[in-house]
Amino acid sequence: MDTRPELKVEITRPSRDHAVVVLEGELNIFTTSLLNAVFLRSIDEGASRVLVDLGKVTVIDSTGLGALVSCAKRLLGADGALDVVCPNESIRRLLEASGLDRILGVYPSCHETL
Repeated sequence: MDTRPELKVEITRPSRDHAVVVLEGELNIFTTSLLNAVFLRSIDEGASRVLVDLGKVTVIDSTGLGALVSCAKRLLGADGALDVVCPNESIRRLLEASGLDRILGVYPSCHETL
């Protein structure tokens, strides 16, 4: 029986240069390769602005944070941006403690990203 955590990913493209990535589950060493692949595909397909919804993420570890940093750096280098919707207070505190809130736009809800 495999007890590795799961990460569900849903991607929408509201426009050619925007991608919205909704995550559900655990963002950790076992699941970040999926997220990295989604980021790379979105960027390769022309997305310069990516919004990641962490509203249904239950756990995020250092590799998950690293995936967000990697995507943000790639987008910033192409005059793009990575924004994060994070209603979960403990995950938002983790983003703040790691300093990621200074390179990512961090919002408590999707409505505030508009």
